[in-house]
Amino acid sequence: MFTFAPATVRFWIRLRLNSLGRGDARKFKDALDSTPTHATLFIQSMVQAGQHAVNQRYLEQARQLLQAISVANSSLRFHQNELAALARLAPGLKGRLLDKNAGLQATEKRKIDDLQNQIASNSKILELLALEAQSALDSWVSYYELLTSVYLRKRIGGKRGSVSLEADLPVFEGVSLPEIDLDFSRGKGE
Repeated sequence: MFTFAPATVRFWIRLRLNSLGRGDARKFKDALDSTPTHATLFIQSMVQAGQHAVNQRYLEQARQLLQAISVANSSLRFHQNELAALARLAPGLKGRLLDKNAGLQATEKRKIDDLQNQIASNSKILELLALEAQSALDSWVSYYELLTSVYLRKRIGGKRGSVSLEADLPVFEGVSLPEIDLDFSRGKGE
């Protein structure tokens, strides 16, 4: 459903990051590992583009669910008003009219129960959608760490076999999940 980050670094991206890392090793000999460079900004933009795609997909799907919940809420209010009107008429009825009214009330109660179940189901789907979108965003953060580790391995590598294990990753400001008012989706039509 959502675009999760790749689990591994593709060959051509790895090749490009290795090249950028070797070039930056020559340019920034005295800089700290966490110093932002063009390569780290390239990695950040690539990861943030993936995170923006996740957010866009989340907003599209959440919008559809919120519209369905809104329609169900308005329909619920309509059927509650119908049930109240039928209940007001019941004391003055006798015989077949009373039986017909009781049948109509039972139909309205069933419709109300169905709509409440639909609203609850859509609200739960909306919460699960937020969890899935958050895990997709988190996968992009781990992909950022993977890409920067490939880059930093070449940047601080120096001679063969002398890779420092104490490298600091550059600071990454990830894209957060948009806030959606889930309390709106839990309305019962009151």
